[in-house]
Amino acid sequence: MPVRSEDLLQDLRYAARALRKSPAFTAVAVATLALGIGANTAIWSGASGVLLRPLPYPDPNRLVMVWMDNARLALDEDWHSFPAIEDYREQSDTLTELAAAGAGAASPTPT
Repeated sequence: MPVRSEDLLQDLRYAARALRKSPAFTAVAVATLALGIGANTAIWSGASGVLLRPLPYPDPNRLVMVWMDNARLALDEDWHSFPAIEDYREQSDTLTELAAAGAGAASPTPT
């Protein structure tokens, strides 16, 4: 059933009268819409920047993460030591670049 413009105008006038009659409800409804739209915009901006934008590398599909098995600590995915990273950097024929990242501070060994 198509919506007629007269019915739509009549509904809008009725809604405006009802909102004018109860300003407290109107304020709560407007505040709720503002918070919802603001939160949605903030979350979408973060998700868009982190999840949808491509990585800033020439070939992001060629990135790999290298873990180390640590039997002594019973860890399947452990961080590499700085000397091990330096060894990979010097001896690898397949990696074009190598970078390290971690949760703690790292300092190079003196040469």
